Amino acid sequence: MFGRMADETLAKAHFWLFTAGFNTIFLPLFYVG
Repeated sequence: MFGRMADETLAKAHFWLFTAGFNTIFLPLFYVG
């Protein structure tokens, strides 16, 4: 149970880090370009 919860937390953290990085890199380029 604990391992499953840890994996779910890591998955959420990875998803949000990817989303934040994508927005930080892509959106400024989109507006500038």
